[in-house]
Amino acid sequence: MSDLFFNKLAFCALSTGLLISGLDGASHALFPVQPSKMTVPDIAPTPILDQRPNYGALLAEADLEAGKTVAAKCTLCHNLEAGAQVQTGPPLFGVLGRDIASAPGFKYSSGAGSLSAKGGAWDYEKLDHFIGRPKQFAPATGMNFNGLSRPADRINLIAYLRTLTSGEQMPLPPP
Repeated sequence: MSDLFFNKLAFCALSTGLLISGLDGASHALFPVQPSKMTVPDIAPTPILDQRPNYGALLAEADLEAGKTVAAKCTLCHNLEAGAQVQTGPPLFGVLGRDIASAPGFKYSSGAGSLSAKGGAWDYEKLDHFIGRPKQFAPATGMNFNGLSRPADRINLIAYLRTLTSGEQMPLPPP
């Protein structure tokens, strides 16, 4: 008697599957879809005026404690104290406003695509791009770090690094 129960159960399951499959095929036969006749309305692209982040507003609202927490990742290779020794990477005390690839006592990689070839000083935008994707900013950099993908982590870290100075903090850009 138990064999008959499982046969009935199997019949119900199979017939339900066949019924669903048949209904699907019938609906496609009755209501054919013709993608070539479908029209998509023309939507004019919205002009992008400025894709750059508003660093003035973002840094003014940044969480310094969260930045200090993120900076703990940096301490594996970088020193954050004033007058500190060079570690695997250059010291980060006073990095904002400092010329790129100019930390005393640190030997930077050279050649096209390196930080040495960048020139200029570390500002908020350059630091944000470098922290986000070091190898994209300077493909020949020796820094073996994938970067911080979360914009909030980068902004909080930059705000914290801004406080690491013995002089005036780098002014915030206008909003």
